[in-house]
Amino acid sequence: MEQSPFTYTMFVNDISVTEFNYGTPENNFQDSDLMHFLKWYKNLPDSISPYNDGLLEPKYPYTNLVFSENISISDFNYGSAENNFSGGDLSPFLKWYITLGISPYATFLAATPPLGKYPPTI
Repeated sequence: MEQSPFTYTMFVNDISVTEFNYGTPENNFQDSDLMHFLKWYKNLPDSISPYNDGLLEPKYPYTNLVFSENISISDFNYGSAENNFSGGDLSPFLKWYITLGISPYATFLAATPPLGKYPPTI
C-alpha cells in the first residue's frame, strides 16, 4: 500500500468521489460529507469541523470524514506552523478529488492497528 499523503484527513470507509459528493446507495444517499465539509471550509455560521476530539470516527453530521487533529482552514490548506507550513491536506485532497489520487482512506488504514495484533485493552 502506498503511503498516505494526508496529515490530518481520513475517511473511515473506502468511498469514491461520487459517494463523498452524494452519499451511498446503502444509506439512501443521506450520508454525503461534501456539503458539511464545504460549510466548514468556507467558515460559514453553524459549520462543524470534522475533528472528533481525537477519535478516529466521524462525528455528526459527517459519516466518512474525520480529522486527526483540531486544525484550522489554513492548516488544512498549508500545514501548521509546527510543521513549518508543510503537510497541508488541500493538495492531496484535490488530487484525490480530481484525478482519483490516493484516498484519505489510506490514512485511516495506516492509523488503525491490524485486528488481532494487540491486546484488546489497548
